[in-house]
Amino acid sequence: MKAKISSFRTGRVCLIAGIVMLGVACQFFPLPNDVKEYLEQRAEPVSIDASVPQNIVSFDSYLYRSRVLLLGEHHSTANNFKLFLTLFKSLKNRGMPIQIVCELGYGCSRVINRYLRTGDETCLIYIMNNLLRTSIGNNEFFHFLKQFRILNEELPEGEKAYFWGIDIEHQVDLALFEVSLLVSENQTQMQPEGLAPLSELVSVLLDSRFNRSVYPSGHVERIKSFFYTLGGEIEKKEDEYRVFLGSHYQDFAWIVFGANASSTYFSEGQSDDFREEFMYKQFLGIHGKLSGDPLLLGLFGDAHTQKKSHRFVTIAQMLDSRSDSPVKNRVECMQLFYLDSFKMDRDSGAIEEINHSFQNQLREFSRGPATVFSLDEDGSPFREGCYLVFGQYRTGNWNTTDYFDLMAILTGSPACTLWRAQ
Repeated sequence: MKAKISSFRTGRVCLIAGIVMLGVACQFFPLPNDVKEYLEQRAEPVSIDASVPQNIVSFDSYLYRSRVLLLGEHHSTANNFKLFLTLFKSLKNRGMPIQIVCELGYGCSRVINRYLRTGDETCLIYIMNNLLRTSIGNNEFFHFLKQFRILNEELPEGEKAYFWGIDIEHQVDLALFEVSLLVSENQTQMQPEGLAPLSELVSVLLDSRFNRSVYPSGHVERIKSFFYTLGGEIEKKEDEYRVFLGSHYQDFAWIVFGANASSTYFSEGQSDDFREEFMYKQFLGIHGKLSGDPLLLGLFGDAHTQKKSHRFVTIAQMLDSRSDSPVKNRVECMQLFYLDSFKMDRDSGAIEEINHSFQNQLREFSRGPATVFSLDEDGSPFREGCYLVFGQYRTGNWNTTDYFDLMAILTGSPACTLWRAQ
C-alpha cells in the first residue's frame, strides 16, 4: 500500500514539474515567424504628448463595434497618464462623445468632477492629500487631473467628459465629504436623524485638509461606523431619505453602499470576486444615467481588464459576456506593457523596475515611447494561437485575444513621484 502511495506521489510530483517546465518553455520559446511578421507590420508608434494632434489608426475597427475601451495599466507608472490623455484627445478629434469609467469609488469620482467643473484648487488639494499612499497618490496624477481639465474646458458643455467611479469606496473620507455636499444642497426638508453626526465628522476632514496623518485617533473608523449605521437607516427609512435628498438620493445611496462594501471587503477578507461583482452592479446603475451612448474610456489595473481570467471573474469579462450587460460583446481591452520602465512604491515612494517575463520578446517591435498593436484583426495569428499570455493564466487552447484586443508597449517610463500632503 505504501509503495502505491509513494508511486502516486512521485508521479504527481513529476506531472507538476512537467507542467511547470512546459509553462517555462512556452514562456521563453521564440515567437513563430508569422507572429513576428504580424507585430512588425502592425507596430504603430504613438506620441504620448497630448499637445500633438494625432489619430491612432489601430483604434478604427474597434471604435465602430464597441462602447467600452478599457486600458489595463501597471499602477504608479508615469506614462500611463500621458498615454491616456493622448487617447482621450485622439478620440475627441474624431468627434466621439466620451465619458471616463474608472477604478475609483463613486463618491471619490464625484469630488474629482467638482474640481473639473469649478477648477477649485483647494478641492484638488483635498483629493490629493486623501489619496496619499494609494496607487494614484502621486504628483503625476495631480498634473494629469489639471491637464485633463484643460482639455475638457476646450469642449462645449454638452461634450465634456467626467469620471464615473464604479469601485468600492477606498477613500471613505472623500466619500463622506461628497455625502456632506449632497446633503447641504438639499435643505428644503427636515434632516433625517441618521445624518446628525455628519457635520462634526466632516469638520475634522476640513480642519486637517484631508491629511490622515493628523486625524484624531480612530477618526477613519468613526467614519466607517457612520456609514454602516447610515446604510441600515436608509434600508429602514428609504422614503424619508428619498424625500429629503430629492434628485440626489441615488448618488447618495451609491456612495453609502460603496463605503460599506469597502469595509466588508477589507475587514472580512472577501475574495476579489466580491469587488468585481460590486463594480459590475455599480456600472449597471451608472450606465443608466448616461445619455447619448458615449464611448466609455477606462483606466484600470491590468488584473481587471482581462476578458478571460483564471484567478477571478473580472469586470471586463462580465461587461463583455453577461446577458444583462448593456455593452455585451462591445468591450475592448488594451493591455499596457513596459520596457525599461519603472514604478513607485506607493508607501515609501521607492522606485523599482517593472519586469514582465516576456518583455525582451517584445523589445524588437517597440517604435518609440509608445507603440500600439491591434491583435484582433483579420489575418492576425493571435486569433489562432496563444502567444504573449501571462504565464499564470496560460492554457494551450485559448487565444491571446480572449484576454485583450490591443496591446501597447511603453518604453522608458519613469516612476511616479510621491505626493506630499499640503
